[in-house]
Amino acid sequence: MSERYGTRYMCSILENMRALCKTLNFSYLPALIEEAQYRAERMENAIEAYGGYDGLESMEQQRTELKAEIKELKKEKEALESADKQ
Repeated sequence: MSERYGTRYMCSILENMRALCKTLNFSYLPALIEEAQYRAERMENAIEAYGGYDGLESMEQQRTELKAEIKELKKEKEALESADKQ
């Protein structure tokens, strides 16, 4: 089914819906509604796969901690490299 919709994002689907309102041509509105529903269902399934919103929040906290650790490791690396050059 992903081949049917390609790699479009929700924003582009909604932009197409807005264009329909401007031109008053609603001939392909049902297809856009189906496409938006398909995308929304995939997003919901992905959220559930990560343990719901609590799981996503936990992952975001973990990501923040890892970024801080990487920053510290880079500082240590720079200190070691500058010590080696002296």
